[in-house]
Amino acid sequence: LPLVPVLHNTEIHYSRKRWVRFARLLSMSITAIAVSELVRDFHARHVAPALAARIEVIGNAIPAQPAPTADERCAARNTLAQLFGADLEEMVVFACLARFDSQKNVAGLVASFLNTVTDPRALLVVAGEPSDWAEMRRADAIRRCSPRADRVKLLASSDARALLAAADAFILDSFFEGWPVAATEAEASGLPLILGDFGGGRELVARDPEHSLLIENAC
Repeated sequence: LPLVPVLHNTEIHYSRKRWVRFARLLSMSITAIAVSELVRDFHARHVAPALAARIEVIGNAIPAQPAPTADERCAARNTLAQLFGADLEEMVVFACLARFDSQKNVAGLVASFLNTVTDPRALLVVAGEPSDWAEMRRADAIRRCSPRADRVKLLASSDARALLAAADAFILDSFFEGWPVAATEAEASGLPLILGDFGGGRELVARDPEHSLLIENAC
């Protein structure tokens, strides 16, 4: 049967033996699909040029969905304000949808935000599955130790569409990604993006370079 592997991330944990196994797999495949240019380049560096030529890029995608309406954005913003017990009318809300995991670098994002963003109108809202409680508690400890602790809100898994509708921008500073679905959803909802230079970051920022920003990879 035709074999088509899908390469969905930069596998930084692969050993030399694992890369040999990958090359053997690729040699038995008619082609391979990488979800971003960065993922393709990463895998291509670990195999012979003839095998690397078999890797094609098909960017990660999401189901088609309309951008939130003005009424939906207003309702979502009001719900978020009620949740925090705060007036968000003059605030600039940066949303980060990411599970609390070392890959996603939430603790680093919280620390960077608190250390560099001095505008009192800026608010960072992080929401995601607490798959690593140590990471969540580390991010929360960094938040609580800051005199601007109220500028960062940490939530568990939440309604992604509602949070994106309530936000003014989307931010993600992972150590590595293949092509983040959450950032694609944010782009589809019309939000400006602030993304680390990971898989899919360059492509997504290039869709709206006037309002979006690519930052150096956290590694």
